[in-house]
Amino acid sequence: MCLGPIRPFVLLFALAAAAWAAPGARAQDDEAATREASFWARIADSDDPALFEAYLAEVKAGLFPGAYAVEAEARLDALTAPEAPPEADADGFITRKSGLRYKVLAAGDGAQPGPGDMVRVHYEGRLADGTVFDNTYDRDKPAVFAVRGVIRGWQEALLMMREGDKWLLEIPSYLAYGKNGTDTIPPDADLTFEVELIKITFRAGR
Repeated sequence: MCLGPIRPFVLLFALAAAAWAAPGARAQDDEAATREASFWARIADSDDPALFEAYLAEVKAGLFPGAYAVEAEARLDALTAPEAPPEADADGFITRKSGLRYKVLAAGDGAQPGPGDMVRVHYEGRLADGTVFDNTYDRDKPAVFAVRGVIRGWQEALLMMREGDKWLLEIPSYLAYGKNGTDTIPPDADLTFEVELIKITFRAGR
């Protein structure tokens, strides 16, 4: 069916509407790109795969343009790839990609804690020069901690341990108290802990 020639004023109206809409669309695209760049700047150096999963979800939903999608997928693959079977060095220590080193002193066969759990532990903490700065064995009273409430090196170790395990941990300062230190731990101090996981005292979500 022929609709006849397009009237000039109809064509002009259509062109004007398109021209009016284009700047708004460009502004939305620019805003999305700015938000994406800001988000990426915050997560680019992270080792948390959940952050890269969150970024890719935003891309999939059309909320981010996806300028960093290829890199995000590569980082996610690298972070979630299974680690090679650990091999102990001559001193019996296993070194993780994070820099945490651990040595199994005694192996338990109990349950493994999750990130939201609470645990009862005995431990002794030493500075690099051998100074003991804390010791629950001397107090004859184990400590109870939330797994998420301890330093990063402890968190990483606890999530691998089982009830009954006793490990020796060598924790670099950036997985401990970093540049701030504490009242008893100087800034940038590497720490050594003997940690015994006695029991999971609370299971998150159970």
